[in-house]
Amino acid sequence: MYRKKYEKRTSNQQSLSELIDFIFKQAGKEELMLEVKAEIAWRKLMGTFLEQWTDKMEVKKGVIYLKINSPAMRNEIIYAKSKIIENINEELDKDYIYDLKIY
Repeated sequence: MYRKKYEKRTSNQQSLSELIDFIFKQAGKEELMLEVKAEIAWRKLMGTFLEQWTDKMEVKKGVIYLKINSPAMRNEIIYAKSKIIENINEELDKDYIYDLKIY
């Protein structure tokens, strides 16, 4: 019985994340990709706890827009604003988010 040996690919291997990033960049949609990644980072860092007070969350051109229905939570987010921005940018590996607006 003949067995064919398979060689491992080493030279052109990329992670799926790198490939998706490349495709978005080539299509000129890097901004959209960063917006989606920022929303995912927000949910990951803030968890489901904060979602019960969040009516709307949107990321546009480096700004996170939040509609919070609790005045107490709104104040907590305002106090932690710079740390939240720092943590999201750290998660993105890029200084993309520069402001967080609450309405």
